[in-house]
Amino acid sequence: CDQRGRTSSVEKHLCQRARQAAPTQHGGSLVPKVFSDMGTTRSRKTVAFHAPANADEQEYDILKFYALTASLANSVLQRDGIVPSNFPFLITPEEQSFVSSDSGESMLLLGRSGTGKTTVCLYRMWHHFERYWRVTCRNDTGPRLPRIVATEWQRGEGDSDGDDGGADADPEPAAGANGDGGRAEQAYDHLHQAFITKNPVLCKRMRKNFAQLAQGSSRGVADAHDSELDLPHCLQLLTERHFPLFLTSRQ
Repeated sequence: CDQRGRTSSVEKHLCQRARQAAPTQHGGSLVPKVFSDMGTTRSRKTVAFHAPANADEQEYDILKFYALTASLANSVLQRDGIVPSNFPFLITPEEQSFVSSDSGESMLLLGRSGTGKTTVCLYRMWHHFERYWRVTCRNDTGPRLPRIVATEWQRGEGDSDGDDGGADADPEPAAGANGDGGRAEQAYDHLHQAFITKNPVLCKRMRKNFAQLAQGSSRGVADAHDSELDLPHCLQLLTERHFPLFLTSRQ
């Protein structure tokens, strides 16, 4: 098993950090060693790390690394595995740049199956969802995103269906909600996300994975989404806890 792992192309060089003394109130507690990933840099202070591998040459393992966050530690210590939860594993810097991008522009990911496209989509949704609701719950604020409303236009006085030059008239914005031509008061919404796919199996899996990510987060963020809610027959009946939506193209 160890020999097969040494032949893998996955190799990291780790450098041990300075070990700190254990706090006196912990008595005889042992402090684990902490290493920094030095990438491909080699020196006398680094040790080579090879991923574990199955001894069977016909089998392969997928190795995932997770960040030891407060949410992960609390989930392990308090929930004791009763509630199924999940945590984002560490991805490559290039994938992370897509996940955390705030450019506001559309993205097109191209790649073969198994290259991580769906993972990036899921983690991007989760990144923005968790960040939005963490700030909202911490500050105890209401909806924070300005509602985007399609502008309604009305015909000019000279406009008609004939060829009398009506096409030259500039359209004017319709009167505001108060009827006096003024602007209606700005409305705000919470974050509304949607994942749409043609594959119903993928849709179900994404919904399940997102729900497990929510269960592993802080209580306020976890309560913002309820994966058990049935979808209504029209968009007007959706509640905030329905979002994000996970839909098939037929739905």
